[in-house]
Amino acid sequence: MPLKNFLPNFKIGSSITHQALLEENSPLHTLLSREFDFLVPEWEMKFNIIRGDRHRYNFERSDRIAEFAKTHHLTLRGHCLCWHMSTASWLRKLTIPELEAVLRDHILTTVDRYKGICTAWDVVNEAIDDRGKIRKSVWSQIENFIPKCFQWAREADPDATLIYLDYRLHTPARWNAIAMPFTNPPNAIAIPPLAPSIATFNPNPPILPLKTPSIATVRRLKRNPRLFRQEIET
Repeated sequence: MPLKNFLPNFKIGSSITHQALLEENSPLHTLLSREFDFLVPEWEMKFNIIRGDRHRYNFERSDRIAEFAKTHHLTLRGHCLCWHMSTASWLRKLTIPELEAVLRDHILTTVDRYKGICTAWDVVNEAIDDRGKIRKSVWSQIENFIPKCFQWAREADPDATLIYLDYRLHTPARWNAIAMPFTNPPNAIAIPPLAPSIATFNPNPPILPLKTPSIATVRRLKRNPRLFRQEIET
């Protein structure tokens, strides 16, 4: 049985690079389409790949992955629109208003290009440090850049799932900083309406009407792995 058919309501995915798709008769093509129903580009949709040249967009690599996903009826998740490790040297010469204009145009252009193909986007990646503070980067010079990124992505594709992605969520300061906009909106910087799965940042939701398990659910399943299949199938 293919992996993707093991659990009917749970997508099984793989990261992918454009190099892996260059050889048309590669057995990897068959493996990806047979076993998986979900793809995430490894580098091809990041800023430094698409905007390495200030004067033009280069979608050659990301287009190859998008076309493969479309041809083989695979869900594609865009990764990622704003990340401190994915920049370009020419950004250092820009003023803050110019930086904001570049980031806005990048998000609007990229998300619009893959509208209807990318069903979800990692909008902002790893922007919070272990102290719960905004990580210093070229992008953090832009005032309120995180909510702005979500606003621009929502403007470009109202139907896409928008995701904030991070790691080391067990560190309290980082967890609290990330959870605040989703668990206590009145006290947070305004973020436009997000798809329901983003609400999984709530560590103790009373109800879980979500496609993505909450952290509380993950912890409970870790204690009792036999419940995993039941939880996913419901």
